[in-house]
Amino acid sequence: MTLWKDGKMFCAPLKGHQGKVSHCAFSPDDKLLASVSFDKTAMLWSISEKGAKALFVLEAHKRRIWYCEFTFDGRFVVTAAGDNTLAIWDTSTGKMTQRLEGKHTSIVNCCATSSKDCIIASGSFDKNVVLWNYDNKTGKCDTSQCLKGHTSFVFDVCFSVDGKTLASSSQDRTVRVWDVKTGSCLHVLSEHNREVMACRFSSSPQSNVLVSVSGAKPFGVCREMIPSRNPEVIYEILSDDDDDDDDDKDDGEDVGVGTCVCVSPNGDVAVLGTTSGTLVLVSGLTQRKHIKRRFLKGCHDGPVRSCCFSKDMKHFASCSSDGSVALVTEMKL
Repeated sequence: MTLWKDGKMFCAPLKGHQGKVSHCAFSPDDKLLASVSFDKTAMLWSISEKGAKALFVLEAHKRRIWYCEFTFDGRFVVTAAGDNTLAIWDTSTGKMTQRLEGKHTSIVNCCATSSKDCIIASGSFDKNVVLWNYDNKTGKCDTSQCLKGHTSFVFDVCFSVDGKTLASSSQDRTVRVWDVKTGSCLHVLSEHNREVMACRFSSSPQSNVLVSVSGAKPFGVCREMIPSRNPEVIYEILSDDDDDDDDDKDDGEDVGVGTCVCVSPNGDVAVLGTTSGTLVLVSGLTQRKHIKRRFLKGCHDGPVRSCCFSKDMKHFASCSSDGSVALVTEMKL
C-alpha cells in the first residue's frame, strides 16, 4: 500500500496484505485506516502526518473479505466477506466481538454503518439487504431485519447522513432507497443502463446528494434527494453526449467505466473510481451552476476497488485490484 502527499509518495509503501486490496475506510476521527483483502485478512493502520503504521491484523474470515466500515464512534470496525458472514472488531484490541451469520446465503460483499444509530446494513449476492442492530458497548448484535426487492446481486449499501434512509445498488440496474425504520422501499431509481456498482450519500446535513456509478455510460449519476418528492438528477458523469468545454481533458484516453464512488463530507465533490485505475473528480455539486470535472491518473495500475474521504477532507484514500492503496493529502480540486 502506498501513501501520497500533494500527489507524491511521501513514505515507503505499506506492506501487509498478500492479495488484492478490496476496500479501505477511515475512522471517524481520521486517526485509523482499515483495509481488507482477498487474502482473507483485514488490517488496521494508524494515520498521522508522518505516515502510517500497522496496528492489527484481523483474522477470522474463511474467504475473501470484500468490505469494511467503522461504526459512528470508531469503537468498532465491521468486515463483510465471501464466507456469507460479517464480523465486528474492537479497534482498541483488534479482537472480534461477534460474527454475524445465518441471514445471508451467499457472498456478503458490502456493508455500511449508520452515523446516528447502532445499525449495520449489509448487502449480498443473495439479492437481499439486512439491517443489524448492535450494542455499542459490547459490539454484539441482537436483532436484524431483511429488506427484499432487488432481483439480482446487491453491490453496495449506504446510509443517509440522518440515518433515516438507506440506498442500495444492484446488478438489476437500479438503486433502491429504503426507510430504515419501517423497511419499506421509498424509491426505485433506474437511470442506469447497466449494473449499478456503487452508491453514496453526502455526509453533510446541508447537502442531499446521492451519487451512483455504473458499468456503462452514463457511468455516474448525481441526484438531489428532496423529501416527499422524487429525486432530481443534477449531473450525469461521462455520458455519451458529454460536453468537455469546461472540464479537464482526459487526453482522449478511455478511462473505462465506473467501479466505485464517494462523496466529500461537504457534499460538493464526488470521486469515482474506474476500471482503468483513473479517478474522476467532480466538483461544484452543491452550487450546481459550475460543475467541473478532473482526471487524477497514476495512483493505480488496475481497477479502483474503493475510495473514501476523511472527515476533515485533508485526506483521500483509494485502493485497487493491483494491491495498492493510495492516500492523497491536500488534494486540489
